[in-house]
Amino acid sequence: MRPKGMTLLSLLRREFIEYRGSFVMAPLALAAVIAIVSIAGSIFASQFTDWEEGLGWVVLNHFPDADVQIEIQSGNGSALETGSQRWAEPPASAISKTEAEEWRFEQDWRFSDLEPFESSDRGPAHDGIQGALDALNIVFMLVLSMITINYLSGALFNDRKDRSVLFWRSMPVTDLTEVLVKFATIGLAVPLVYAAISFSLQLIVVAAGWLFFALRVSDAGQVASIGFDFGTTLANTFLAWPLALGIVAPVYAWGLLASTWASRSPALLMFGVPLGVVIAESVLLNSSWFITRIVHSLPGARSDLGWFQGMLAQWAQSGVEQLLGLVVAALLLALAARIRRYRLDG
Repeated sequence: MRPKGMTLLSLLRREFIEYRGSFVMAPLALAAVIAIVSIAGSIFASQFTDWEEGLGWVVLNHFPDADVQIEIQSGNGSALETGSQRWAEPPASAISKTEAEEWRFEQDWRFSDLEPFESSDRGPAHDGIQGALDALNIVFMLVLSMITINYLSGALFNDRKDRSVLFWRSMPVTDLTEVLVKFATIGLAVPLVYAAISFSLQLIVVAAGWLFFALRVSDAGQVASIGFDFGTTLANTFLAWPLALGIVAPVYAWGLLASTWASRSPALLMFGVPLGVVIAESVLLNSSWFITRIVHSLPGARSDLGWFQGMLAQWAQSGVEQLLGLVVAALLLALAARIRRYRLDG
């Protein structure tokens, strides 16, 4: 008899084979595009940060009659200095070569009314490059959310539609095991793949940032001060997923129940029933209890915290409610398995 663990791994492998494009290829393609743009952008941008050797040279040599508007603004938006000039090489009598070579913007300009930037006013997730890395995580989360909706709607519906459920019923696998494997697939396994790809991409983006500064800055200390926190990035990418699954479990369980219950369009049932309940409660009872429960079943990090810290804060604020949500999720999964036993038609 085949060990139980091998059976579960085989079922999990089947899910990844059937949804290989959504589970693996989509995040890899997204990461590849962003990685190429980041590296190429760093190399390209490093060539245009020097006004004399970069963009200024391009304007001078290819657009000699260009009118360049230069406006420098303070932190409160008021213009400090505005100038308009014809961008062309000045005559030799106007400025000596020595003066032109020695002039440096950061040395000759001083601003007295700029308020100092206080990094302590912002959360740790936004220090240095961390905010950009969190944004990459959000991009992958949005893609995963769309894939999750597609997967949940068809997870237990498609095999009834093509009648392959009859084959799986002949295998030594219970309906509850199949439902739990599908829940674990989209709740843990797929997010783990997305997290691994997202984390690798974040390291590439950090390397691209280091490359940019290395090309422009000679001081190694300034290059090292890019503001990358490996521990925070690791926590925001990997440790937040289990906490998020605990919060969103009732929504995922309802999606699987709709998939095994629907006779035609599981997506319509998945969204239509909650929407109908929300509208009925609002019209008949003039309350919003149900929509509030749905919102509390969606993971949403606070804006001043990172993804992992935001998940911890959400659990701390409504831990009892989240635990009740896990109980509801267990009941919905059990009901989905029960319905699947008798619902074999598409």
